[in-house]
Amino acid sequence: MMSHIRQRLRCTWALKKLQNTDPNTSDPEFDGDPEDIDKSAEDSGQSDGSSSSSSEDSSSSSQESGSSESDEEETECSSEDDLQERVDSALVDEVPEEVSQSMSFTSSKKSRAQRDADLPPIAVDVFEGAGKVLEQTQSVFEAWEARQQGGNPYYPFKSKLDYEVGMWAKQEGPGNKALDKLLAFPAIAQKLDLSFKNTCQLNQIIDYQTPEVPSWLSLKIKLDGSNEEFDVYYHDPLECIKALFSNPEFADKMTFAPERHWVNSRIYNEMHTGDWWWRKQCEVKKPGATIVPIIVGTDKSQLTTFSGNLEAYPGYLTIGNIHKRFRRKISQNAQMLFVLLPTGQFKGKGMSDKDQRLAKARIFHCALKEVFKSLEVAGTNGVRLTTGDGKVRLCFPILACYVADYPEQCLVTCTRFMDCPICPCKKARLGEYGDIGKPRTQAQTMHILNTAQTKGPSWAAIDEYFQQYGVTATFDPFWRDLPHTNIHLAIMPDILHQLHQGMIKHLTIWISRLIGPKELDQRLQRMPPNHSLRVYSSGISGFSKLMGNEHRQLSKQLLGCIADYPASVVVNATRVLCDFLEIAQYPSQSSDTLGYLEETIQELHKYKDIFIRLGAREGGFTPVISDYNKLIKCWLVVKNFNLPKLHMMLHYDKAIRLFGTTDGYNTVTTERMHIEAVKIPYRASNRCNVIPQIMVWMERKDRVDRLALLVKRSVHQAEMQNQPSQKPNTTDGQRMIC
Repeated sequence: MMSHIRQRLRCTWALKKLQNTDPNTSDPEFDGDPEDIDKSAEDSGQSDGSSSSSSEDSSSSSQESGSSESDEEETECSSEDDLQERVDSALVDEVPEEVSQSMSFTSSKKSRAQRDADLPPIAVDVFEGAGKVLEQTQSVFEAWEARQQGGNPYYPFKSKLDYEVGMWAKQEGPGNKALDKLLAFPAIAQKLDLSFKNTCQLNQIIDYQTPEVPSWLSLKIKLDGSNEEFDVYYHDPLECIKALFSNPEFADKMTFAPERHWVNSRIYNEMHTGDWWWRKQCEVKKPGATIVPIIVGTDKSQLTTFSGNLEAYPGYLTIGNIHKRFRRKISQNAQMLFVLLPTGQFKGKGMSDKDQRLAKARIFHCALKEVFKSLEVAGTNGVRLTTGDGKVRLCFPILACYVADYPEQCLVTCTRFMDCPICPCKKARLGEYGDIGKPRTQAQTMHILNTAQTKGPSWAAIDEYFQQYGVTATFDPFWRDLPHTNIHLAIMPDILHQLHQGMIKHLTIWISRLIGPKELDQRLQRMPPNHSLRVYSSGISGFSKLMGNEHRQLSKQLLGCIADYPASVVVNATRVLCDFLEIAQYPSQSSDTLGYLEETIQELHKYKDIFIRLGAREGGFTPVISDYNKLIKCWLVVKNFNLPKLHMMLHYDKAIRLFGTTDGYNTVTTERMHIEAVKIPYRASNRCNVIPQIMVWMERKDRVDRLALLVKRSVHQAEMQNQPSQKPNTTDGQRMIC
């Protein structure tokens, strides 16, 4: 009870502070920090207890004289709900009248719907005419029903048991040989009465009788001046968009028009609430057009664990029309593997490291340029797409977001490493705070690439020109002819690599150097157990490598580990960095919270120099010759904060205003997709020529998932039709109200 009173007093204190518009004035009753309210809570609890006791005594004395002693005790021990109502009324009385009229304390008795009704209304401005339905046609589910033989909801399987065994064989992965041995037993085959007798027959059913999915294509690319060819395997991106758009599961989970939301200030959450969609809707200039924002992510994945160096280079695609809570769930199949890029090596060919990096970049762009060729016409003229409920719209697929880590961002935008891929900021200014200037534009980058070819036949002159603008010599990038695209604006914030694996990783090292790794381990070990915290019973110094999940857990504990450090500036720097991490992950942002986000960046740059002055800013080991002519290793302390991860924090505010909150485009989804789309298929292969086997495995998985969705709907519809209609019982004295 005491904790609840304390919480209520904190809310009252917050309301008082919110009503105080002048920062130089204070309320004598609620002046100070919320932490100073604990004593007030205890006093309030005691006073409430005494007042309630006196009121109960008075009420018990007014009872009849024949009341028993047990009745008096029952009256004194009132229920917690009654006591809660007294506390609520007492606390509300302390709030000024104008505050109590605008905001009221929510009782614990209220349901969720009642609490939602108490929230301020959301004003919504929808782009007029956007997402117009052209016609109603047959949906994917209706077309599948027409294919079913005799109304069998489990088609192409004969029965429910036949379907479940087939799904178990493909989704649980018992192995081809194990399944063949199981089905070879005559008794099992006769009792189950299956439509297939071995794995080969089951694969034929899945390959030719299940719903259609995008098929795999291949092409070979070759660089100028080289005879080596590289294989690229891909789905047509337009076919992937059609498959996602027509998925019956997403029919009621998609948005087709941009919106603007207000609750006292502008609200940003879903992608359609950002400014980018609204601007593109104006650029298209087609009445009733539907914008289809394409979200692409690419990243290399290591296939082998302990031996070998086999890796894959997958790319994933989804659309921003699907709501983010479904888009980021792997189980919803809203992310599609659409390309497997080449991972060729140029070692041993007499090429320098710089030339090898340039050759790999050109192969990357040459491959994606061929893959995205179908989007050039579709993004300009539009294409008719059908949703899962059979509604046809004129859609314009536009590359909106590119989700990748920092090296991949530089590769995609043709930016030199250690420069910003979004703005023209150079390496020497990455640690500065202030005006970041106008962002790079796709037209400017293309102008630099075209102008560089006129700087003379000397490669040194061309390279010097590229260094001046921080651009690499990739003369034909894949986004060159994509309509309505600004590749620099499409680079998204990356919570995983920029914050958890970036700044939090640096902060952990800095704190470890300040208080010592042993002391940090001991403080982490003494953390009290909590259901939302990981307790490092052995510390973290024994870890060979900390992953993103470990840094996410550490971000909740680092401030407590450094709270008693003598230099308060260190505590403040730790606090503002952890604040930025939490605010940046809000599932819904407002203009006010984005203002808080900007304040935390400003404070971080104000306090960050303390880590350099205390010698905590790590830079690696450097060889040093001692006075006795012995070679020793000395820790090098860096005197700047020229970190791309730190600089990218300045772009979070604009990215959220353009594309919605960061949980809609995070590399965590890409990393998780590696397991489903690459690693599991690799383990199911025979480890020889694995890429074609991954393609076949993923196509069958897509077919099985689509079949499972349609069968589920067919079974549900059949059950609804077989249910007897329930008529209401009416009597002569009753009247049925419709």
